[in-house]
Formats: sequence, structure tokens, C-alpha cells
Amino acid sequence: MVGLKNSSLVDPSEPQVSVRALGHRVGMGGPLSVRALLGRRDRVRVSRWGFCVVTFTGIPRSTTLDTRWFDTLFADPDGVASYFRQMSGARRLVEWQVFTPGPLMNLASKQQLDAGGPSSTVNGLRKAAAAPAIGIPVDSFDRFMWFIDEGVSTGGTTPSDSLVGAIDFTTQLATHEMTHAFGVHYHADQTQLDDYTTMIRSASWDGVPSREASKTAG
Repeated sequence: MVGLKNSSLVDPSEPQVSVRALGHRVGMGGPLSVRALLGRRDRVRVSRWGFCVVTFTGIPRSTTLDTRWFDTLFADPDGVASYFRQMSGARRLVEWQVFTPGPLMNLASKQQLDAGGPSSTVNGLRKAAAAPAIGIPVDSFDRFMWFIDEGVSTGGTTPSDSLVGAIDFTTQLATHEMTHAFGVHYHADQTQLDDYTTMIRSASWDGVPSREASKTAG
């Protein structure tokens, strides 16, 4: 559920915010309600992300990170939502919701999904999370980040949604994977500097391709 804290109304870099100030920002007078404010928030520049802690039947978690920690990951002044707001010049805003549903499947089922590649894993996790027994509204979000916490997974990849391993998960890793979802080509991960073709059209915040996108070295 989107509240003020995890909505595009609030700039995470601001130390304090009031309902009155938010109302003034969106052209509303009093009396004000949080529901009315949320109804007026920007929905055009927003990318809605679900964040799901993925665990498996009979397998203990390797971390003790809780919902508050993941909310802080996004909401902190130096966190994910602030990064994209600042780096895009407020042209890309992030809203999020954290889910900790308990085991989604057994580990053998996850390994079968992995054998089909990252897209297979994403599709399987989405299907498991959306099942009536779990009930996560996966289609209500633009993307999901699946935090895989079984004591083995590391790194991350973003075939559509993002898959991230709990062992070495950081704010930087979350931001890195989300930049791929926003359009930064995987070529940008490479260490060799052989050309400039590291951005694609969807990577530009306002839909206008970067001038650098047309430059290619021999």
C-alpha cells in the first residue's frame, strides 16, 4: 500500500515534510487528508516497484533484514528513490512497496526455474507470488525486485524484473540493477572502453535520446 513515505509526493532529500506543505505543492487547500493528497500525486513520471523477500520451504534466511530496513533502502536521503529523483532532474520518480510473504516455493523448484535462465526465474517467482495463497498483486507494479535469501545467491541481473542475491546486497546493487530497468544497456557494465554505445533510447529520462547514443568509435 502506498503511503506518504513511499510515494512520489515526498522528496527523500528533504529533512522534514508536512501535509500542509505537500498540499500546497500540488495546489490543494485545507482541510487535507492523506488519501486526497495521494490521489493528486504524479503518476506520469513514476515507476512503481515491488520489493519481495524470496525464501524457500525449509531453508533458513541468510540475513535478518526486515521491512523497515528495505523501506530505508529506498527512503533514505542517500537511498534509491533519492538517487533517481536527483540524477534525473526530478523526471523519474520511484514508488515502492516491500513484501515479506514467507516461502514462495521449495528450493528444487527454484533451481528448475534457474535452469531456464533469468527470465524463467522471474516468471516463476511472479507466478508463485501472485498465487491466491500468497496474494501479492504483481501486476499492480511496473517492476519487481526479487531479493533471494537462501544463503547462496549473489550479484544481480535484470532481464525484466530484477533478481538480486542477499549475500552481497547493497544500496548500490539495487540502484545498479534499476538503472538497467530504466534503459542503461548492459554494455555499460563492461570495463573496456571501446566505444560510446552504452545508452539506448529508453535510458534518457525525458524520452529524447542522448547525443552520445549516436557516437560510435571504430
